[in-house]
Amino acid sequence: MYSGIRSVLFDHPSQTGVSIYPNPVSDVLFLASTTINGKVDLEITNTAGQVLRTYHLSMDYGVAIPVSYLPKGIYFVKLSKQSVCVVQKIIKE
Repeated sequence: MYSGIRSVLFDHPSQTGVSIYPNPVSDVLFLASTTINGKVDLEITNTAGQVLRTYHLSMDYGVAIPVSYLPKGIYFVKLSKQSVCVVQKIIKE
């Protein structure tokens, strides 16, 4: 079985068009994009690859994601829409 994802972009906002800030984060993570809009799926995973939260969002105006429930550590935010997937590492303080 194959995925329909055709490209995966990691970390650098100038390449992905996606800004995820602040990083490190304590309470609320903000997402904005110049390249991905409309309905998207967002996953927050830990370093073991476990999916901790899944969101179905609209990226038309930017998004605020509460992350105060996360313990301190390193996580990955995966933003996907159709054939594009953006993954960015975040640090929770």
